[in-house]
Amino acid sequence: MNNDNLILLAVVGLVAYFLINKAGGTNTIKNVGKPVGIFGISEIFTGAKDGQVGAGWRYFTDGASISPEGIYYMNGVEVWRP
Repeated sequence: MNNDNLILLAVVGLVAYFLINKAGGTNTIKNVGKPVGIFGISEIFTGAKDGQVGAGWRYFTDGASISPEGIYYMNGVEVWRP
């Protein structure tokens, strides 16, 4: 490897490091004080038990949700079905 490749590799590594650390803030929707995911998106835990509205669903801070059947929605619109 020449010096140009090493410098480029170091810059890419630093950018990745800073992007990951920038996403390390906290989510104030439901998980107050818990770190968010690597891209700033985290799951919103509803605490719904079997038989309650929302049981089996997974909700995320970016507007995505996954039904108990595995159907993906973005802002209420179906985007993928298994």
